[in-house]
Amino acid sequence: MRGHHLILAGLSVGIMGCTQDAPVAPRSAAPAETILATYTVGTVTALQNALKNAQPGDEIVVLPGTYTGVKSTSGYSNAYFFSGQNGTSTDKIILRSQDPANPAVLQGSSTSSGYVFYLTGDNWEVRDLKFATGSKGIMLDNANHNLLY
Repeated sequence: MRGHHLILAGLSVGIMGCTQDAPVAPRSAAPAETILATYTVGTVTALQNALKNAQPGDEIVVLPGTYTGVKSTSGYSNAYFFSGQNGTSTDKIILRSQDPANPAVLQGSSTSSGYVFYLTGDNWEVRDLKFATGSKGIMLDNANHNLLY
């Protein structure tokens, strides 16, 4: 019994020694994304080329406007825009609108066929874009660790 009292007394001293005013070491922030190259695009051709050639750490910035993709030049026969390129867990590929308040629109030419954006790559972030006029807006196929927002 005496051993139990000593343990409880020790716990009480340990708890009383902890206060809310004790300094706390700051948490380190998550590492910032590394942007290796930024490509600002304003045409369908430039966007399709940037998607086809994206490398880990690249950022593709789409200027405000509406971009009607072309399946025959996208790199995949059933998609208006396509990429099979991979980022890495530390160097993602970023596709985003230049102006989130006025997002760029990627679209197809028919709601009866085609994916507006077909992605088979890993480690992408797709931000602040609108997708329209296709049988599917965004299709992720065997695509892992991607973030859409």
